[in-house]
Amino acid sequence: MTDNIHPSSIQIRRKPPALDGSGAVGPKEFSGWPNAENGASDDLSLDSVFIDVTLVSLNLYNSLVENTTSTEGMKMLIEHIGSLGKGLVVAGEGLNEITMQGQSFAQAHLFKSWQTSIDGLERTGGCNLNQVLFGNLCKIIGYSGLGGRNKDEETRMNIHLEHGGIPTITIRSADEILNPNPAVKRIFEIANSWIWRIYI
Repeated sequence: MTDNIHPSSIQIRRKPPALDGSGAVGPKEFSGWPNAENGASDDLSLDSVFIDVTLVSLNLYNSLVENTTSTEGMKMLIEHIGSLGKGLVVAGEGLNEITMQGQSFAQAHLFKSWQTSIDGLERTGGCNLNQVLFGNLCKIIGYSGLGGRNKDEETRMNIHLEHGGIPTITIRSADEILNPNPAVKRIFEIANSWIWRIYI
């Protein structure tokens, strides 16, 4: 039945729970979600899940959903997803002291440079603060613009490495793996050295 379903097309939904007098949904209703998503994770033999986005704090002042702040709700969601099936490895976009508690891997954003680099971004490398604080619990991976197509993308790749991130590339085609540019080739070499360090 699930042979033709691609994992990226799955959306976990639930029926709306009863609301209390204030109109907010309480934690009891959250914990009592139907477990249809357990079946989906088992049917697809999932061992990991990526949640996009796990770091949404821009609207914190207006974020009461299910009687929690967005950060509290995200922590509950990460824990819930991680408990599905036989237990799932959870990764997500964004990292802070709350989300790292339930994530194993997290995309770290570069300073004010989510999609486009700011002037002077090259000065933000060298300090692997996330690795020092969270590295034994949640490893960081790169985010965007990591294809080595120009000097800016090479800089972004280097900064993620300086921050202690797992070597990461973002590419548009298989050809960029088969015929890597010098920056992507370097990332492959670094990644291969990491694999040896992990398994020996």
